[in-house]
Amino acid sequence: MGDAHSERYRQAKALAHAALDLDPTERSAFLTVRCGGDAELFNEVQWLIASLEPDDSSFLDSDLAYLFEPGADDVVEVDTPRNYHFIRRLEEGGHGVVYLAERCNGDVRQQIALKLLHLAGRLSETMMAQFRAEGAILARLNHPNIVHLIEAGTLQDGRPFIAMEYVDGLPITDYCSAHSLNARQRAELFVKVCAAVSYAHQHLVLHRDLKPSNILVTAEGEPKLLDFGIARLLDHGDTSAACRTVDAQRLLTPYYASPEQMKGQALTTATDVYSLGAVLYEVMAGRPPFLAKTGETFELAHSVCEKEPEKPSHAQTVVLGGNVNKVISVPGDLDAIVLKTLRKRPEDRYTSVYELGTDLRRFLASRPVAARRGSVIYRSRRFVQRNRWKIATISAFVLLITGFAVVRQVQLQRTQLERDRAEQVVAFINNFFAEADPSKSRGETVTVREALDTSVHGLESKRSLDPEIRATILATIGYAYNGLGLNKKGIATLQAALTYLGNGPASAVDRVNILIAIANAHSTDGNFREAIAYYDKAENALQNVSDKQDLPDQISIGKLQNSVLAADANLDKAIPALRAEIETVRERNEESLLPEAYKSLGLAYQSKGDYQAAFDALTLAVNSSAKSKGFDAPSTLEFRASQAQAQKLLDPAKAIPLFKSIIADHARVIGTSDMSYAVILNDLAVTLGGAGQREASVPIYEQARQVARAVAGPEDRFYLQLTGNEAIALVKLGRKAEAAQLLQGTLPALAAHQQSGIDKLVYAHTLYSLGATQLGVNDANAERYFAQADAVLGHKAPDGYVDVYEEILYQLTNAQVHNKHYGQAEASLQRLETVEAQLPGTAARGKSLHVDLLLGEGKYAQAERLAKDDYETDAALGNCSKAAIFSAQYEQAVKKQSAEHPAPLQPCVNKKVSGV
Repeated sequence: MGDAHSERYRQAKALAHAALDLDPTERSAFLTVRCGGDAELFNEVQWLIASLEPDDSSFLDSDLAYLFEPGADDVVEVDTPRNYHFIRRLEEGGHGVVYLAERCNGDVRQQIALKLLHLAGRLSETMMAQFRAEGAILARLNHPNIVHLIEAGTLQDGRPFIAMEYVDGLPITDYCSAHSLNARQRAELFVKVCAAVSYAHQHLVLHRDLKPSNILVTAEGEPKLLDFGIARLLDHGDTSAACRTVDAQRLLTPYYASPEQMKGQALTTATDVYSLGAVLYEVMAGRPPFLAKTGETFELAHSVCEKEPEKPSHAQTVVLGGNVNKVISVPGDLDAIVLKTLRKRPEDRYTSVYELGTDLRRFLASRPVAARRGSVIYRSRRFVQRNRWKIATISAFVLLITGFAVVRQVQLQRTQLERDRAEQVVAFINNFFAEADPSKSRGETVTVREALDTSVHGLESKRSLDPEIRATILATIGYAYNGLGLNKKGIATLQAALTYLGNGPASAVDRVNILIAIANAHSTDGNFREAIAYYDKAENALQNVSDKQDLPDQISIGKLQNSVLAADANLDKAIPALRAEIETVRERNEESLLPEAYKSLGLAYQSKGDYQAAFDALTLAVNSSAKSKGFDAPSTLEFRASQAQAQKLLDPAKAIPLFKSIIADHARVIGTSDMSYAVILNDLAVTLGGAGQREASVPIYEQARQVARAVAGPEDRFYLQLTGNEAIALVKLGRKAEAAQLLQGTLPALAAHQQSGIDKLVYAHTLYSLGATQLGVNDANAERYFAQADAVLGHKAPDGYVDVYEEILYQLTNAQVHNKHYGQAEASLQRLETVEAQLPGTAARGKSLHVDLLLGEGKYAQAERLAKDDYETDAALGNCSKAAIFSAQYEQAVKKQSAEHPAPLQPCVNKKVSGV
């Protein structure tokens, strides 16, 4: 909103306030005088009054009541347990207003930036959709130089809001001027901006409104990229009519808009390259590359599209806003870099923001910049500047010139190769964005998964593609697959990337990061030993990396965590090791690793059976993540889910509200169309069942199943696993026929996909579920299904899933006893007792089965002694529910031997048992 518009709105609002205090019969005369013949102002005030005039005593329920701005000390309530306390307005844009507010969540208070849709005018569906899209975009971006999302949701009056990290800083141009930065310092600052925008592009986000006011610099000198209000997010409906309408409205800032934006043409990453160049121009020159008279948008558009800008070094005497910007000396290399970003044709600019940042780093290192097509003398001069103390004589310099001519062609070829690689990688990203263009997809919505699949198939046909380029593109696709929860595809694609990656130092960091990503994907899929193997490979590859940063600690934490999950770790050693790792992370100020380190510690305690200690450690993980990223940030949601899992082990009923809160925040912040949403729905359903609310769990399972099917298809492992979970819930409700029908449809896909341990586990779990549907219906079939499940797993517990295997083995043994297959039952029971020794609180099940087996075999005296011993053990501990089972078995064993009434057992008195 322009200054004139803002002033008129404020004037109209003030008059409306005053008029509402008058009797309706006095308002017309009052406004006639106060508006002074300004008919437009008079009409706007009348409209405001009509909109805000209460029809009854509850005018705040009106959908236009919020045309009054919140003032200092005002509080708005949202549909969550948190409220926001307004402090002051920060800024106002085309459709939104941003306030400094205090976020109140219980006793925790946090200053944030709260963005609301503009207060003047009704909220169209287009505006609402674009506003929500901004929240979705921020949710996927996690970079130190990008403002992070804290929460997104809806106020109680129906307006959407976005709560973001509050950045107390200056626009980058003002910061540079206020701190009298020289050209070199400004370039150093801008390299960080390029890193943030490049990160957004790698995550398939175009900003499209880069300008100084959207790049704030803190007092510590850290730039923060903000305001993704008209950014483009591929996989959250950007092909919709709403997004296309926003494009048509051209919600851009003309001084920094590219020629293609001015012309309404298709946009790619080259658009952000241009806008960054326009900002960099102003950072260096003190004014934008093109100027026009106030309101002369056509003149400005013509200049942007047709005229060439002056060099920044020649354009530093313009007065802007009444202030003369300080003149700095701009080197010719920076002139060349800036002008390359501002070329009219997108293909003539830098092929990516990463390449722009690389050229700035070349300038800072006194190396030849790609933007200049210099002579041998130019390149030699840059070499001398780099090595001025090594060049001692004129003769040495002449020899250098001569020698340089020999290698000049090699350098040119190398520069061209780097440029070609960058161009092809960026071309892939731009083609990826184009997949969502309705004109190319016949108006159909193209999901990220479909676009990624298309990209993989397209790469297969490009035989001549440079290996390094292929590796980079494959890695990008692999990371995206993992982000969608499609880990099997992600692992395969990342492994393919490794085969094309070079072995030189330049590729070393990429190799380590890819290996870590593969390890993480294996861990997520439950293949913990595979994860450890890839962490080991990453550790070996790390030897070739000079600047290791936090990679060693990432690997160390990952290995420890997966050792715990694979039940390989000696927990008495693993827990102190994890505590030591946490201290190391603190000492090195690697705060971003703390949440994962605390999570690993929590999982170790969980494996040990100390559920309270696990919950406490996972609470620290949540708090650490919330402190840096926000309570509702996507990464924090993952730690909250782990915390809720620990609470479930302590008390399922208390875990239910935790899971419901996570689901609500996930839907609001991230959306409901990704695999992680299906995972948390499944967690809630399992918890509801554990708390005895089985009827309530079934629709949650069904919802989770449908989300997983929509994301990954009917043959996806997790979708098949969810089908099994829902079937078990139906079995426990006595709806066995429904459960069997669900499960039979999944068997062909499961049988065809048994490559990994986790695939086999899902297949085994489905067979187990089918067995459960046959109990009491066809017990022979039930035993057959349980035996098949045991065989699929190779008659041993999978890593990290001992509890699942214990249940399969228990049901198999129980069915064998019931069907009088006593010899087989004895062998199964021995294995069951070995497995139960690894799980706290499960031994009673195996002991009870042992008594049943002895009774079935007619070994009544042994059954009597065992039942009595087990009863007395549990009675002494106060475990009366378990003791009651052994009491009944004891009586049965005694009666089988004699008609006499059995001697009474010592009474059991309930005691609270902690930990299990």
